[in-house]
Amino acid sequence: PDPDGNLHVERAYIDWFVPGSPFSVSFGRLPASEGPPNELKDTTTRKGTWPKLMVDGEVDGMILNWALEGSTGLKNSMFRVAYTKLSQNYVEYQGIDLNECRSITGAFEMEIPGIKDSLFWLSHSSILSLPALTSIPAGYPTVVSYPDNAGDMSLTSLHLQVNNLKDSGLDLFFAFSYLDWSPNSQGTVFDNGLELGMWGDNATGNLGDSQDGYCYYAGIRYALPLPALKNPSIGVEYNHGSKYWSGLLSGGNGDIINKIGVNGDAYELYYIQPFYKDRMFCRLGVVHMDYEYLNPMIIYGSQATSDMKITNYYLVTDIRF
Repeated sequence: PDPDGNLHVERAYIDWFVPGSPFSVSFGRLPASEGPPNELKDTTTRKGTWPKLMVDGEVDGMILNWALEGSTGLKNSMFRVAYTKLSQNYVEYQGIDLNECRSITGAFEMEIPGIKDSLFWLSHSSILSLPALTSIPAGYPTVVSYPDNAGDMSLTSLHLQVNNLKDSGLDLFFAFSYLDWSPNSQGTVFDNGLELGMWGDNATGNLGDSQDGYCYYAGIRYALPLPALKNPSIGVEYNHGSKYWSGLLSGGNGDIINKIGVNGDAYELYYIQPFYKDRMFCRLGVVHMDYEYLNPMIIYGSQATSDMKITNYYLVTDIRF
């Protein structure tokens, strides 16, 4: 539930397989959260269709799937076309309404030839009508007017992952996402004359300027050969976000620190201790985030430099029934 007590559903969708063909359709609230490589830290199978660096949140829409293995010989190969409405409740608490934001995505995935239990993913999304800034916290100037939208953007994502490489107990992944921003030349106007748009404002004269950003994200996990301890795992992850990178779409799903959204560097070290088969485990970890830039308005206004650093220690216990 959200802070007002309303219940929200993370995923509720239907898969329909066209009889006698390689085609299928998925529609509803799609499995767009906790995608690869999230299963490494959660010790589960793959939960989400999209990689985490691409999107991690609530998405409504439809996906047309074309299984290509029969015609190409590429194992677990699939081409997907998706039309979605972005509806992430966690950003609505911050005054951002994504209900009118739409996207069209083309994606190709397959198992890397010759490497079992692996994933290659490549996709491109056009995201239309990002919301303009319409409300701000108390104490800020009053909003006088705002445009219908802040602009558009495109997102290109690559994800490579190998689980249990050559039965060694080693898992590894690398992900990269590139954002191309096309801001509206009009922004939200305040009663003090300030006008804020996507990544720009009238005070610095960069309102409407196109920008691009990127993030790369990599990690490894190793299952320690210690049967007496039920073969625990250790993992290390690192991600770097450029000046105009944003985790607006990839930092949802209850992640209270959103390390993927850092404009700078983030490091994570964790240890997973199983207790009962695959039904109970604990994960002890630490995340350190070193910001180079920090924008309190998320994607609105010019990027300001920052020397902020955050270190978060956590303990997660997961029990499955």
